[in-house]
Amino acid sequence: MTNRYEALPPEGSRPFDLDHAIQRIDDEAAKVRPADQDYLRSRTAVWLLFEAGIERKVDTGEITRQRANEIRATDRALREINQRRDQRFGLLTVSAVTERLYNDLLHADRLDEPLTLGVLDIDKFRDVNNLYGHSVGDKVLEETVKHYDLEDSVFGRWGGDEFLLYFRGQSVVEVFPQVSALNANYPAQLESIRKRHTIVDPITMSIGLTQHIPGQRVEQLIERADKVLYVAKAQGRNRVVHD
Repeated sequence: MTNRYEALPPEGSRPFDLDHAIQRIDDEAAKVRPADQDYLRSRTAVWLLFEAGIERKVDTGEITRQRANEIRATDRALREINQRRDQRFGLLTVSAVTERLYNDLLHADRLDEPLTLGVLDIDKFRDVNNLYGHSVGDKVLEETVKHYDLEDSVFGRWGGDEFLLYFRGQSVVEVFPQVSALNANYPAQLESIRKRHTIVDPITMSIGLTQHIPGQRVEQLIERADKVLYVAKAQGRNRVVHD
């Protein structure tokens, strides 16, 4: 699903093989660019100190072996979460959101549950960047994340001005009214930026929604939603359309 280094496989993709994980770590370490070798060595040294400290606490009885393992696992999980989010906006990266979608599609197929995906595209965002500068464009992206990153859905980056938004356990018929209402309020979310920088037209969003078909691959689902997005664009932008 992704070219990002990962010793552990995505959840649900295949059984965990420790020997494979160790070999992957060794192989990837050997490929590190010369410019990054010093950083790798320094971080490895810090990790070894951390490991030694954990082991000392186990030996002295300060913590149990189970607690030590929990600390290590939590540390790794937190580092993975950090790597999977855009540092500027706190948004799931392309590889992270597609990996999560892959796992959630497996889950949906296994439990015979619906999943609805939307591809979102900020209308004429290139004009905002070209006419008002990338700093203004970044402010638009920041407000966009605040507006569409909901608690009951998964939201992530798909391109420069495109995003993926999906809902687990909900059909497209259930999702459509919620997303339509959300999208109708989007220009108001951006109104202060528009006025501050004297942007002529309201900033709007077009969205294409589609529901997962059991057995369908991630790429096929995204392609279907993308085609619906083009319908929304062709109909005049600033709208939500589903197939």
